[in-house]
Amino acid sequence: SSRDGAPTAATSLDARNRYRYHLSGSVAKKRILPLLEARFPEGSLEEIEPSTSNATDGVDFVWENTAMKQLKHLRDSATVYSHLANGGILEDKWCLALLQRRMVDCPMLPTHLMRGRQAFEAWAVSRWGAHAAASSTTPPVEANGGGGGGGG
Repeated sequence: SSRDGAPTAATSLDARNRYRYHLSGSVAKKRILPLLEARFPEGSLEEIEPSTSNATDGVDFVWENTAMKQLKHLRDSATVYSHLANGGILEDKWCLALLQRRMVDCPMLPTHLMRGRQAFEAWAVSRWGAHAAASSTTPPVEANGGGGGGGG
């Protein structure tokens, strides 16, 4: 162990001298892989692909953004499994704003939920006056291809 009590890379490796991991999602790979590479000796990391891995092989660390049926065998054999249930709420501004409405006594940025362009224009007029809505001739672009009703 290191002085701060955290295990050192050498004590975290198993008898194979390999640290086997699976990261799902390109963002997770960009964020987490550099942390693993900095912690473990060069050549000691082994990325496990779900289609080629056998649960009996074991895996040290699995990170899933969304729990997927085809990764169940990796989850079941993982020493460490990391998954934030319903993490999509934090990524979807509309859902996050709805959640924020239910939270009390928490410092938050002001949030406004608007259903469509007319609701946005009414809000803009109430905030900045009639010239605010009239000055825009470009239709708003909705984030995430529309769908959520909240826009960006």
